[in-house]
Formats: sequence, C-alpha cells, structure tokens
Amino acid sequence: MEFRNPLRTEHLIRVRNIYRKLRAEEPTRFGGLPIGTSWMRMRYLRGDTIRTLATATMGDIPTLSIHPRAFEWNQPIFLKGLIRHELIHFVLGPEAGHGDLFRSIEQGWEDFEDYVHQRKKFVRALEVGARADGRLHRYECPNCDKVILKGRPLKPESACDDCCGKFNSGVWSESFVLRKVKKVGIEDENTDEGYAHDAEDDQE
Repeated sequence: MEFRNPLRTEHLIRVRNIYRKLRAEEPTRFGGLPIGTSWMRMRYLRGDTIRTLATATMGDIPTLSIHPRAFEWNQPIFLKGLIRHELIHFVLGPEAGHGDLFRSIEQGWEDFEDYVHQRKKFVRALEVGARADGRLHRYECPNCDKVILKGRPLKPESACDDCCGKFNSGVWSESFVLRKVKKVGIEDENTDEGYAHDAEDDQE
C-alpha cells in the first residue's frame, strides 16, 4: 500500500532532532526507544484537521502523523510537545490511552504548561482560519455555555445533548437550543466537538 503524505526532508530532520533531544533529556522515559527513528514512518495529517494535531499509530509499522501547520508555528515548544505526547503513546502502548500513567508522564515535563498554552493558541488559529473559509461552524449552549464545533451546519433547533440529558430526561427542549456564533471570540475552556440533540429524534 502506498505511504501517503510523507514528511518533507526539512521537516523529517526537525522531527529526528527533537526525537534525539527528548531521548537525551529524559532517558528514564524515552531511553528505551531506538537511537534513530528508522523504526517508524512519519507523515502529515490532513491540513484541514482542527482538533487532531498528531497521532501515533502502532500497526505493523509504527507511524507518527503530525499536522502540517505545526511546523510553521513560531514557538518550537509546541512541535516538541506534540512529538513528546505521541512518543509517550509509543512507549506505553495503545492500552494505556490517556490514563493516569500517561497523564503523570506528560504533565511531569517542565515545559508542559508552556506547551499546553501554545497548543490552545494553535487550535484557536486553526478555528479562526476554518471559520473564515466557511469550514467551521460554532455553536453555544445558552444554559451551560459549552461551545460545540462542527464541520457542517447543524439542523435548525438542535439543542445541547448534555443539558437535554441532565435536565430534561434526554428529551429535546427549547431551553437548550444552541445559538450559532457569528464571530469567533477568545479562547474557551469549555470547547467540545460534542453532540447536539435533534428535535426530530424525539418524534420518531
């Protein structure tokens, strides 16, 4: 099968350098990985993805996939943090997921807070660009203030699934109908790609 979207040489070199630096800086966590990166393939994710910024796929040949715009970000700690995050997945294996052990390792990094800050700024930049291109639709719940991001417009009268479930026994309610946001605001802590409750679901 053809390997699609491999990293360009300059980006491949950057990832290799970060990989070697992480092994040297954190030998107890990454020292068990091979010295070089030839054991895994590296590729770009689709450029229009917003919430998935990098992935570690095990399979027959482990594959590290990175958002192409991550290489353009002006804060190097962001790309380093993305790679570190995925290397932890490779070390722990897919069964660990984002459990307690994973979080303790990731959050034990001295640059973790800076990385998280840059990650939020990067996602916000992607969201703004996607909305400007008409590729992202943003909705807010009037009750819990959750922000829901969708690649396609929701049906009219769609409501917050969480609030319908929590306050109305899972039945659609006009009180929780989502508002479409006309302008992109500042960073939200309560952002989700989650679910919307369709009034038609209760009419079946």
